[in-house]
Amino acid sequence: MSYRSFSRFSRRIVHSMIAATVTLAPAVAMQPAFAQPPSYWLVLHGSKDTQTSYINGYLEVQFRHSPRPAGTTGDFDARLPRGTAAWQDRPMARNEPMAVRQQLSYDAALNVVRELRSGGYWMFDCYNTNEGYLLASMSRQTSAAVRID
Repeated sequence: MSYRSFSRFSRRIVHSMIAATVTLAPAVAMQPAFAQPPSYWLVLHGSKDTQTSYINGYLEVQFRHSPRPAGTTGDFDARLPRGTAAWQDRPMARNEPMAVRQQLSYDAALNVVRELRSGGYWMFDCYNTNEGYLLASMSRQTSAAVRID
């Protein structure tokens, strides 16, 4: 069947489809193959028993779920028992991972481990990979902020 055998209407549809494909192709090609999902701040309260590992440039910290949201800096002590973690605005769901990973240098990882094992607090900006762990793109030390009246 030749192009001329199509009706005038059919040829217009074919032309429209070709024009749309040519117009949209560059936009589609520029989309990243993997877009990172939104991330949220996880607050972790360490303990002397905090379990960590460092493999292939990634620090992994294991924790238990806190029954309460972490809240703000002044609330951490009351809301996060030692060895637990929670999102700032809600407790973690049962099906969420109990480990967070972050790519760090060995020295930076040691700093995180020292702080957590001394009972300190660390915040991770992370998302659920759905592979059994949360993945952090950045993190920082934080504190419970002692209130003085």
